[in-house]
Amino acid sequence: MSEESEIIAESTGAVVAALAEQSKTLEPIRAAAEYASNRLGLRYAPRLVDRAMAAAAKIKESGLPALAYSEIGDPLLCAILEASAIESDCDLQVVWENLLANAMTDGSASVARAYPRILGDLEPREVRILDALVNKITGMPSPRFVLGDFPGDTTATNIGNLTRIELLEPIRDRVTTLGTISDEAAETVGYRLTYLGWDFVNACQPPRLQI
Repeated sequence: MSEESEIIAESTGAVVAALAEQSKTLEPIRAAAEYASNRLGLRYAPRLVDRAMAAAAKIKESGLPALAYSEIGDPLLCAILEASAIESDCDLQVVWENLLANAMTDGSASVARAYPRILGDLEPREVRILDALVNKITGMPSPRFVLGDFPGDTTATNIGNLTRIELLEPIRDRVTTLGTISDEAAETVGYRLTYLGWDFVNACQPPRLQI
């Protein structure tokens, strides 16, 4: 076995040791860890271990029971493990750890199979924008947010990406004429967090019991 193969095998073992202790499901975790480790290679092996250990600590801290592995599934777990190791932004690494912890914890926020793809499409600033907006509300349906409610470094591109992914939706006023509604003359007067946006942000927070 080459040195690189040995290191990858060690990283797989470390991931399994961290996550299987919490999930009590050894073989499915081993299969997912081997898949991610072999795809990522030597460069990302330490990050994969770091994300898994941090997620395991968050699961333990939450005090919530492990979710049955059949309710997680290989596609979701493999997607989170792989993407979490590739992520280089420190703030987003924490979010990936939260997503992994929630995916493996019973009673916490649900993690849909689309969430790794959604998180991978977001800039760090866009994750901070979502957090800032969610902190202004206590639940859904969302109130209207105007531009002054967004963090000061928010750009039109950030808002455009969040609406493209349907985490935010624009609120538009339409000018009417006799018998018709002119959408071309409509003006965006604010934004609302969608139900998808609300659920996604909750899944990206540390695991906690959902009431």
